[in-house]
Amino acid sequence: MLNYELNRADGILFLKPFGPLESRDFEKIVQEVDPYILEKGKLNGLMIYVKSFPGGDNLQLSYPI
Repeated sequence: MLNYELNRADGILFLKPFGPLESRDFEKIVQEVDPYILEKGKLNGLMIYVKSFPGGDNLQLSYPI
């Protein structure tokens, strides 16, 4: 599971994973982040809050940050 918040004023995406990550977790984020990137051109930052990152070995970013 993955909680997220897009701070539109600063262009920063905050992620807080808990438990195993699934593709549907990212699908929800893409629905909000893609339109923002199309409008603004980019994200200014990505913050990931974790003590550990279950499933993080397979993490691939598809956006240049």
